[in-house]
Amino acid sequence: PSEIPSYFDERQVLISGKGYKYSCFTMIGCGIAILLYEAAGLPAFATSGALLWICIILGLLVRAIYSIWNEAYFAVNASKKATLLPLSILGIILTFSGIDHILDGKLLENGLITWYIIFPLYGITILLVWITVGIKALKERKDEDA
Repeated sequence: PSEIPSYFDERQVLISGKGYKYSCFTMIGCGIAILLYEAAGLPAFATSGALLWICIILGLLVRAIYSIWNEAYFAVNASKKATLLPLSILGIILTFSGIDHILDGKLLENGLITWYIIFPLYGITILLVWITVGIKALKERKDEDA
C-alpha cells in the first residue's frame, strides 16, 4: 500500500514564515538587550558565546511554540511522534551532556556562564516543546468535547 507523503500546506507555510519572522525579531531584541546591558557598564555574567547561544535558542523556541500553537509545526499526514522522537532523543543526550558539564564545572569559567549553557538550555527547550504540544492537544480535545 502506498502512503500519502507528508507535506506542509499553504496555510502552514505562511504561518511558518510568521514564526521565523517572530524568531528573528526575538534574536534581534535579545542582541539589542545584550548591547544595552554592556553599554550600561553592568558586570558581565556570561561569555559572548554563551549570550549568542541563548539568543539563538530563544529564537528557536519562539518559532517552535508559535508554529505548534498555530498548527504549522507538523506536516500534513506526518506523525507527531515520529517528528518529535529524534528531537527528543537528541534533547535527552544533550541534557545528560549538560549535566555532565555542570558536574565537571565547565558551565562557569571565571564567574561567567560559558557556551556549555547550550546543553541544559536545549534540554529545557525540548521540554517546553513537549509541554506546548501537550497543552495544544488538551485544548483540541476540550474544543472537540464542547
